Amino acid sequence: MVGHRAPCGLKSGQKYVSPPALYDWIKTSVAPSSADAVFAGGNGQRAIGVIDAVESQLGLKMLTANQVLFWGALQAAGVQPSVEGYGTLFSKNAAPV
Repeated sequence: MVGHRAPCGLKSGQKYVSPPALYDWIKTSVAPSSADAVFAGGNGQRAIGVIDAVESQLGLKMLTANQVLFWGALQAAGVQPSVEGYGTLFSKNAAPV
């Protein structure tokens, strides 16, 4: 269930959506809500760099478009992902889709 959806409050464009800016936006806009997770859609953002920080420091599961695409490609190829720094989606206990 999606409890809230909103565009990121950052200026549009790949060069403007930096990992620190995205983390700060999630910390101030998403973390105070009752959300369990955050999805950063769009492939032009450098969101990979904040996944671990969002999950460990803010207690939110985080998914990004590129991360999910990468995970799905590995699943389709029959590869058990062992990737560090890409969040709990790649943990040993992540359930396949």
